[in-house]
Amino acid sequence: MPNNFDEFQKLGKEQLEAASTAAASLAKGFQTIAAETTDYSKKSLEANSAYVEKLLGAKSLDDAIQTHSEYAKSAYEGFITQATKIGELYTNLAKEAFKPVESMIAKVQAAAGPMTAQAAAGPMTAQAAAGPMTAQAAAGPTKAQTAADPTKAQAAAVRTEAYAAAK
Repeated sequence: MPNNFDEFQKLGKEQLEAASTAAASLAKGFQTIAAETTDYSKKSLEANSAYVEKLLGAKSLDDAIQTHSEYAKSAYEGFITQATKIGELYTNLAKEAFKPVESMIAKVQAAAGPMTAQAAAGPMTAQAAAGPMTAQAAAGPTKAQTAADPTKAQAAAVRTEAYAAAK
């Protein structure tokens, strides 16, 4: 971690620059996606208009069915192509936007230094692992309660064993 004010200020400036770069990448990526979607919408509208005109000009039912099947096939292929392209654009957007953030995370982790095993594990004792169990809680239900339900007696025995093992 930073040892003095100058290092802290430098780290803050680097983080601000990384955030600005990430925001610029996001804006550029979203503009690209919006432009691509707009182009696809225009092409789709033109194809739909041509389909309707061709369908209205059909002389027989067979011509209409043929026109419809051709349109359905081309519309499906166009949609799949566009969906793939948009998916790739979103993938590229995520990669480009997070490059500056990834480098900042690496710098912060390097500045933090390696953690010791004790700090990573935390202050865990047997009592903390077992939970705040008291003798009364380990004892379980009363004799009257266990007489009514024998499974409670078995559960109480298991809790008593767990409490004894935690000591």
